[in-house]
Amino acid sequence: MLSSRTRILLAACAWAVLVRVAYFVAARLELVDVMSIWGSIWAVAPLGATVLFGGARVSNRWLALGLPLVTLLLTNLAIGLVMGNFEFYSFYRDQGLVVLGYVLMAALGATLPERASLERLATTAIAAELVFFLVTNFGFWAVTDTYPHNAGGLWTSYVMGLPFLVRGMLGMAFYGTVLFGAQALAERPLRLPATNA
Repeated sequence: MLSSRTRILLAACAWAVLVRVAYFVAARLELVDVMSIWGSIWAVAPLGATVLFGGARVSNRWLALGLPLVTLLLTNLAIGLVMGNFEFYSFYRDQGLVVLGYVLMAALGATLPERASLERLATTAIAAELVFFLVTNFGFWAVTDTYPHNAGGLWTSYVMGLPFLVRGMLGMAFYGTVLFGAQALAERPLRLPATNA
């Protein structure tokens, strides 16, 4: 039988598939503009929080990281299919650094003690999003020709990535609260009211 933590991770991965793919279906139907900052707010996805939760609370490290990475792969394929462009949406040039960013997020999650304080959870979540932002925006700058390959181009890559950082922080705050809260509720001892006999 699966532990409550593994069930929470599976549910979060399923939700990530739904949220990520539904957003691009809406974009394909021209209900949202996939490239606009305001449109991208609807793409606040649970994947970062899912990776952090898996790293922190699922003892099987292969499962903890493997499920979210398979989720990323499957959703990227589905998004490429929906948008009709696998090269741009599914197999982008900096994909390896996106995976590295998620591996580092899981590693940060693994540093969380079992009874981490709310402050420690929040600090680790912020650090995880910042590491992901720094790694992926560096990767985008390094492997594409979008920005000049100099300090100014790297700076521009980070500035242009700020909406994604904000979106990641929002997703981490909301879904991190849901996932770690669900775990706390699932593992809380059941207390039955005392009966007077």
